[in-house]
Amino acid sequence: MRHARQMMRAWRNVPRVTHCDSADVTEMERQRKELNKVAREGTPKMTLTAIVLKAVAASLRQFPMINCSYDARAEEVIYKDYVHLGVAV
Repeated sequence: MRHARQMMRAWRNVPRVTHCDSADVTEMERQRKELNKVAREGTPKMTLTAIVLKAVAASLRQFPMINCSYDARAEEVIYKDYVHLGVAV
């Protein structure tokens, strides 16, 4: 129950942004499969999710205006020197 309350608080305080787009990932999928073929035995498989998360993190570093927050009390934009991605499954 404690986790549910925390999630509701976070839902109220975190701005939500949705962007939908299309991309042809045929070549990326081909390369992903090739990487997995030559990977050492016992190492984790490369997944499409891992590739997309890496690309998102790199984009947030390249475009810091997207990776910032607003402090209403201080009336200032806070630019972060880190990237934090959360993934819920």
